[in-house]
Amino acid sequence: MTRERLATITSSVGAGLLFATAGFHMSAYGPVTAQAPADIRPLLAGLWVATGISLMLAALLVIAVAPIRAYRRRAILLIAALTPFAIAVIQLIYIGFIPPTASLLLDTVVIVGAAVLGHESQPVAAPAD
Repeated sequence: MTRERLATITSSVGAGLLFATAGFHMSAYGPVTAQAPADIRPLLAGLWVATGISLMLAALLVIAVAPIRAYRRRAILLIAALTPFAIAVIQLIYIGFIPPTASLLLDTVVIVGAAVLGHESQPVAAPAD
């Protein structure tokens, strides 16, 4: 198996993990918003949905660049990895370590791994004339 093929498979696994994390996150919408105080319930509901959507968009970004040998694919994958990482950091700061934090950090590690694995065979940009 080539390094490029391994990078593509790792990217696919990372996208799948992101979709699974988003689904897990969205499945807890009802119980979490029901426990929130009434004055912040609308804000929490909006943030909860926005977080789930951002995870899905990061997964779609990984899917879009995983199979192609595009210039700057590594940078795009690293940007996509920032979404679960940022959510994990926010959870650590405001809630502490909970099991979903581990899932977000795993997503980040897998996508960063895909970016690092696929870096070697990327074409170099031609200098501007």
